[in-house]
Amino acid sequence: MMVVDVVFFFMCLFIPKILCQSHCVGTCYSGRLFPEPQDIFHGKHLKGYSYNNITTNDPVKCYSSCVQDCRCKACQMKDARCELLDEDKTSKVNNFVDEPGYVYFDLKQTMYNASSYLMPPGVQCYNGCCRSQPCLNGGTCIEHCDSPKEKFTCSCNYKFHGKVCETKKIYSSCKDVAVRKEPGMPTKGNLK
Repeated sequence: MMVVDVVFFFMCLFIPKILCQSHCVGTCYSGRLFPEPQDIFHGKHLKGYSYNNITTNDPVKCYSSCVQDCRCKACQMKDARCELLDEDKTSKVNNFVDEPGYVYFDLKQTMYNASSYLMPPGVQCYNGCCRSQPCLNGGTCIEHCDSPKEKFTCSCNYKFHGKVCETKKIYSSCKDVAVRKEPGMPTKGNLK
């Protein structure tokens, strides 16, 4: 085992810096593999903000799935279901309710700046969250490097809305259309 360590050490001396650095580029996030006791809430549940369900009865797997998902701000479990949440108990206080059988885990991460020499030129914020193209229906992903709870947002085209542009806008009346004045909509009632 010691031979492997020595070989790796010498490889890092002679192989370019890029190969011996951590895989993180730009803004990176770190945290515990499992939350502190004060970040675990038994019998509590954030209602209405689950965007992905994972079948597991392992709390560590549930929490690590949240840590690895740029959209996830918290997670919760009930039985063998892990729910990834795109809001948390702080942002949606009124939806954080008692629910027997649930366990809620608040995501705690810290941010740090890593290697910047691999970042695309002229980019101020890079955390890798837009690489997977999370915005749907032609939405544009914008990375954020200010808070570990808000890693990206989507700028939706005029026909869609939602966190990841998942919902088509529905107009219930002509007044809705006139008030919104979306691009491509007729003006003054004239359709050309």
